[in-house]
Amino acid sequence: IPFTTFYRCSSISNIVFSKSLKFIESSIAYGCESIKNISIPNTVTEIGDSAFAYCKNLINISIPNSVISIGNYVFSGCKLLTNITIPNS
Repeated sequence: IPFTTFYRCSSISNIVFSKSLKFIESSIAYGCESIKNISIPNTVTEIGDSAFAYCKNLINISIPNSVISIGNYVFSGCKLLTNITIPNS
């Protein structure tokens, strides 16, 4: 998925990534204020910098155990994020 694919998209409320995805690019959903839920498949191993920054209505995200690297500022500005699961890895 190319860098900033959903950048500042105001009409997406949920993102479900493909089960073949390995890496979530930096700033892919930066500023997508309508997103409430994000589903990350267990094939993803890395989440890039600011991937979901300023998704102001994001409330729920679960990061699978397959993720071994989470970039800087991934959830910066996510003021309503109340449920996040981050693996020990």
